[in-house]
Amino acid sequence: MALGELGTAARAAVPALVEALNQTEKERFHRYPAPGMSIGVAYSSYANARAQAGLALWKIAPASPQVVAALVEVLKQNPSQFQNVIDAAADGLAHLGPQFKDQIPAVIASLKFQDATLYRGGIGTVVTSSRGSAKAIPELIQALQDPRPAVREAAAHDLQTVWPGHQQVAKAALPALIRLLHEAETSIRVRAAEAVFFLEPVELSNSVPAVIELLVEKDYRIRLRAVDLLRLAGKEATAAGPALKRLLNDPAPVVRVWATEALKAVEPAASVTEVTNSAR
Repeated sequence: MALGELGTAARAAVPALVEALNQTEKERFHRYPAPGMSIGVAYSSYANARAQAGLALWKIAPASPQVVAALVEVLKQNPSQFQNVIDAAADGLAHLGPQFKDQIPAVIASLKFQDATLYRGGIGTVVTSSRGSAKAIPELIQALQDPRPAVREAAAHDLQTVWPGHQQVAKAALPALIRLLHEAETSIRVRAAEAVFFLEPVELSNSVPAVIELLVEKDYRIRLRAVDLLRLAGKEATAAGPALKRLLNDPAPVVRVWATEALKAVEPAASVTEVTNSAR
């Protein structure tokens, strides 16, 4: 996109690009019909335009809270339809520096987001009638062993939506979740680790080696979520100290920032100055 190549000189285009990024393909099709073009072709064209808008926004205004907020929201869209748009937004958010430290939890929350109203490999019937209640636990435990990866990941996600009063019952899923920590699919492994921490934070200390393995994954989004788990585990994850220190040189600035925060929690005896100097 030409505007993106102009960089900060094109700041006046930011509001229009944010609007283009936030507008769904359906909304855009009704607002700007494409005569002679099928809906499928038009939607694909609009999705590509939104992806380009996301990339351009970061090049134009990398220090804009408005741009960061817009990109974070994009992460929560339906991946089956808008994966290229999501990936473009994620590419921009990978460059978040220390000045956006307070926004990183929102980034992580959006990366973990699943819309339970959408098709997620066939698990919909489990969560619609008994979402959040103990009634769904047996079915969710069974779903953790489903041959379809999307179902296993969705089940691990839904176990984190159990109502507080029903979490004790949900702990019956811990053995199955711990087995998923050794899955081939990294998305399932990180989701299972998050579910273990949600249901029984102390149990995560026994799973730290599996979480450390996620710190070398190619996709920074997986690395960032793993770093956050270790940060939340705090002193229970002291074994992760060396691996976190290596991430202070991670190619993604957002991972470097969050690894610094995780180290402060994992190795509280280390001074803030020591950790900060290591990150330079």
